[in-house]
Amino acid sequence: MIKGTLKILGFLLIAGLALAAGSQVKHLDSGTGQLLNLPSELIDSSLKEPLIILVAGVDAEYDNSKYGYSVKVKNTFHGRTDTLLIVKLDPKGKTISILNIPRDTRVLLNGKSASKINSLNPLLADPEKLKAMVGDLLNVKIDKYLLVSAEGVIKMLDAAGGVELTVPFKMKYKDKTDGLEINLEPGLQALNGRQTVGFLRYRQDKFGDIGRIQRQQLFLRALPQKLSDPKIYAQLPQLLSLSLEAIQSDLDAKQIFQIAEFARKQPELIQATLPGDFSMPEFEEVTVEETVEAPPSANGEKASSEETETVTKTVRVAKPFVSYWLIDQAQAKAVISRLFNSEGTSTSSTPKRLMIGIEYAGAKKDLSDLRKKLSACNASIIDLSQHSSTHEPVFTLYAQRGNAEQATELSECLELKAKSYKIQSANFGSPLADISLYLPENWQTEVKKPMKTTASPKPKMKATSNKKTSPKKTS
Repeated sequence: MIKGTLKILGFLLIAGLALAAGSQVKHLDSGTGQLLNLPSELIDSSLKEPLIILVAGVDAEYDNSKYGYSVKVKNTFHGRTDTLLIVKLDPKGKTISILNIPRDTRVLLNGKSASKINSLNPLLADPEKLKAMVGDLLNVKIDKYLLVSAEGVIKMLDAAGGVELTVPFKMKYKDKTDGLEINLEPGLQALNGRQTVGFLRYRQDKFGDIGRIQRQQLFLRALPQKLSDPKIYAQLPQLLSLSLEAIQSDLDAKQIFQIAEFARKQPELIQATLPGDFSMPEFEEVTVEETVEAPPSANGEKASSEETETVTKTVRVAKPFVSYWLIDQAQAKAVISRLFNSEGTSTSSTPKRLMIGIEYAGAKKDLSDLRKKLSACNASIIDLSQHSSTHEPVFTLYAQRGNAEQATELSECLELKAKSYKIQSANFGSPLADISLYLPENWQTEVKKPMKTTASPKPKMKATSNKKTSPKKTS
């Protein structure tokens, strides 16, 4: 079955249709492709207040009641939502904030029964209830919902001519049950709908579903370029027609046009993942009985049954295990406040040592100097991994909690050369890191400033701030 990893694409394609054609696109009849005259209050309206939308990608649904085996049900929105996003469009802050919610996030049904969040849609069977439950879980007032059929979005991607993406490493995986075959070579390439699904579904890296979320974010950052391609104009009627099958939402026509107009202004994109960690197997001590035979006699004869004895001992065994994504409540509160509060502040003022993840391209680097400078900046490396050199060839600081100010402060403390790096509010590398650094192969010569022999040590960074600011402009 095709997982719901393209959940956001339909939403962005709707907004992107107007983005691609600019302000001239007012309405297209899906049958004729002709511009139609709509009321001026619809076309000329703009988004005045923030709008928060729950976006859910819906799996294909299967029915085994008729034939004794599973048959895919077409055109339904009752399947599992393997990925959920909360999207805030903020015309005042000129930002689009997106919070990814991992599919394995642990939730309690009726306050007691544990389940994964991706099972809520078929269990609740009502998008309004889904919207309310996710909102209650994260303490976010969600205005609207938008469900996207993955199968329909694949058709939309193909109609749009696919999308150009950088595959970070070789991806090879086959699942006969799902009819899925992934076979992608690393490097920049144009992917069709099915290939893009493979890119987004692949989970056989060290971060599993979190790695998949990071590739989804990569995809979202690549999409605006695709939608701005003039060649997409010819496909607009077909895309609009396909979108009617791919999407179910309580957004009205006026709001859709407002979203499209807002997207056309190219607001800043801020991406984050709901903070947490993978659950670990739990163990318990169990008392067991064991029969112990007496040792053989001196002439080698085996002991008789009367000479055996039963002893009891305590052993450590694993409890039945279900893999969950467990929310870090303190971190989640700060991130949600930063992304979805109008004021963009939180009450946290406790000094905190930054956790740093590092992904480097090429051969293993001597990071002793960088490690010392990070330590002086009140930061510690918690993860160090080699990454494909096909990634962006620029030293990048990823603000994983949506806190660009934090990444800006770190870049200044490290004394990075101006215009040699960039800051991205997105997820990359270890999900436990506050900031992830990507080091290209030539980073030491391109990024580091000349050492000052007479300068006094750079002071440590100040206590981390949760104030929402835009990242430092770099080129």
